[in-house]
Amino acid sequence: MKGKFVNFCMALLNILIGLSILIYSLKIPKDITELTVQEYDIVKILKIVIYVGLGLSGLLNIIQYFINDRDGLRKTGYLFGIFSLSFIFIKEWPIFAFGVIAGIMITISTIRERWIETNSITMISIIGIISLIFVFPIIGSFSYKTIRCLCFK
Repeated sequence: MKGKFVNFCMALLNILIGLSILIYSLKIPKDITELTVQEYDIVKILKIVIYVGLGLSGLLNIIQYFINDRDGLRKTGYLFGIFSLSFIFIKEWPIFAFGVIAGIMITISTIRERWIETNSITMISIIGIISLIFVFPIIGSFSYKTIRCLCFK
């Protein structure tokens, strides 16, 4: 699970987490009275998708935190990635900074180091699948009113 490309993929996943939290928080109204019943159902689905993605990526961040024990900056980056799970409890847009900062820290520490370890294709595939999970809330946050029209005719 070590390798330069695996850590780059994890960095991009953490940045994607931060962006999806930011877009979801800014585009979806906080007051549910502004939503119709159908829009509220779609927003609930988007929230569940974000929670599932946060849980899976948090698990990957924890695994990578313990595997990458050499570099303190990279470990701190994975720790920030774990802190992005706080969006489940604090639904505010500044939480996105944890994911973005984690991605930047992991990228910087990965660029600095020369590695010989091989990349795990399985880990890269898992990261890719979890990244796809975060694409749905980003698209859904922009088009939840259109989805409502398509799904609930």
